[in-house]
Amino acid sequence: MNSNNLVKINPVMVFFIFIFVFLMFFFTVIHPITIISGDDWKGLSLSRAAYPQWHGFNPIKVVPELLLPFVGYFSSFLLKPFGVNFFFGIAVITAFVTSSIVTFFLIQLHLFLKEKIATDSRLSLIITSIVFLYFFGMFKSTDNSPYLLWEINLTCYYHYVLPALMNGSFVIYLMRKDVNNTFCSRLLNGEPLFLVLVTYLCVFSSIFASIVLASYCGTKFLISILANIKCKSNIFRDNQFNIFVLGVWFISAVYEMNGGRASQIEESDLAIGKSISNLIHFLYGTDLLFGGFLIFSLIISVYFFSFGHGKKLPEIKNTYWVSVISWVFSFVALILVCAKASPSYAGRPVAMWGVYMYPLLVTCIFISSACKKNKWISTLLPLLVLCLLNKATSAKNTLMESQNLNLTFATAQDVGENIISQIIKAERDGQTSVVLHVPKGDDNDNWPFPIYMGSGISRTLLINGITKKEIEIKIYPDKNMNSEYNIPFK
Repeated sequence: MNSNNLVKINPVMVFFIFIFVFLMFFFTVIHPITIISGDDWKGLSLSRAAYPQWHGFNPIKVVPELLLPFVGYFSSFLLKPFGVNFFFGIAVITAFVTSSIVTFFLIQLHLFLKEKIATDSRLSLIITSIVFLYFFGMFKSTDNSPYLLWEINLTCYYHYVLPALMNGSFVIYLMRKDVNNTFCSRLLNGEPLFLVLVTYLCVFSSIFASIVLASYCGTKFLISILANIKCKSNIFRDNQFNIFVLGVWFISAVYEMNGGRASQIEESDLAIGKSISNLIHFLYGTDLLFGGFLIFSLIISVYFFSFGHGKKLPEIKNTYWVSVISWVFSFVALILVCAKASPSYAGRPVAMWGVYMYPLLVTCIFISSACKKNKWISTLLPLLVLCLLNKATSAKNTLMESQNLNLTFATAQDVGENIISQIIKAERDGQTSVVLHVPKGDDNDNWPFPIYMGSGISRTLLINGITKKEIEIKIYPDKNMNSEYNIPFK
């Protein structure tokens, strides 16, 4: 057969298709995510405006609170007619959304390395593979280890994981493209409207995630001021988009400080020490190989770009220091937010996305630049990938589940099916109210099956066509369900 007639295989496309397929398998078979907590039931039936709501409980969380209800709709009206279980349908939709945004993030990283750091395609894919392995293996040092794409339940995937990846992807895109100098003039002609939309979606998603974007734009703005301190007329012209982003972010911060959640914590102290302590305690769980290589790369990179070959690469050196300073700003800002909101956030990797993303980006820049100056380094990278892959996929240690109490998908689905069956039975019996038995949770409000979640369950089942009318639900914590489903007591 003539080789010219053969379809030419694009290795880059094959690589990212493989990444997407693996992620789909991971989030539908290995660690699926579905309904378990009261927040999940409430979020699936939530209705809000597509703009920030003054004094709302989560005033700026436009993206997660609009997206999450659609997950239930898709599961009920798109997948369920084909025989897909409601709870597994939610897992499939969540897997698709998560896999898509993770793949997009890695594509942006690959393009950044090729376009901004002038890395050849093969080396760029190897470095991208290293980052991908960090997503799963960085904290895999004990059983039930968290990972960089992990959160505690379905709601938090939409409130923290997706916003973090959105903002991270947008930052890397902005590193690839210079959109500042002509932003205003092009905006008047209607050209960069997608930048306005993406900025809006990123900022009005999560204050934790948007810090990643604000830190980058703030860093670029600060460096521009310092570089043009004697020529102030150029500062605003050269930072049109940075100023726009910072302005939008400031508005979001004002909304957030005046929201319902903020009012609940306004009397709390600023627990900076506790937040830092929680972060350090969490970092103790870092795998030795993953953590050691990252720390080694970060230390050597400072020398490389300050005194070594890297100082002779001015554009790459500038990108490197922008990433380092953005990391510092992100760290400080995230610690302050944790200190005010809750120090426990410091122990959740995606809430602290800026603390982890920027060091990985700095390491990517260093590896690529070092390989340019020392070709032999690139020959060692496949061995590094093999070692990281072995650690990340080792059966010795397990990863945490994304259901509260570390419940498996099967247990969460069984509990959910039990809840639905109780309500459907009450509806068939003509009852207008039901005492709903749920597992026993904590001694405060029975979290993660809180005594106030009845209305959220009732609305979710109604709008997803599972019940025909809304029914009044009173929650009854039942210890027998804990025994039946092997659910631990808090």
